Amino acid sequence: MLIDRLQQDLNASLKAGKSIRVETIRFLIAAVRNAAIAKYWGKADTSLTDADIVEVVKKQIKTHKESIEAFKKAGRTELVDKEKQELLEALRYPPKDGGLWNGVKVAAWIKEKTGRDFIYPQRGWQYLVNLGFSLKVPRPTHKKTSKKIQNGFKKLNACL
Repeated sequence: MLIDRLQQDLNASLKAGKSIRVETIRFLIAAVRNAAIAKYWGKADTSLTDADIVEVVKKQIKTHKESIEAFKKAGRTELVDKEKQELLEALRYPPKDGGLWNGVKVAAWIKEKTGRDFIYPQRGWQYLVNLGFSLKVPRPTHKKTSKKIQNGFKKLNACL
């Protein structure tokens, strides 16, 4: 469950001494618990689902993006950097449909949040690139090939 992953990430960040990440994850956990209490009352701990957690994370991402824009307009660059780091921490958790964030998913998220009719997928990718994300997907392999043949090919082409 995602709440367990949040707790594990919090413990790891505390041990590593990453103060901004600790602050962000604590804020997320508190927001998740508040949303669970508001929605399920006395059964908040047992009724909480991953979908509920994803909704809270999406709201936090939206809040941080709005804060970044407000701080930019006010000329408070030190706060813009802090908000960007907190947004990056929120993006570490899976999107609504699971899997990895990509330009199409970010564009769909922007479309949903802003209410626009259409957002180009490139715009979503631009947001990810501006936040420092890069494409990290393993290349597909043909089903008839073997590891031995692939490694042999790599060794032959390494000197080129």
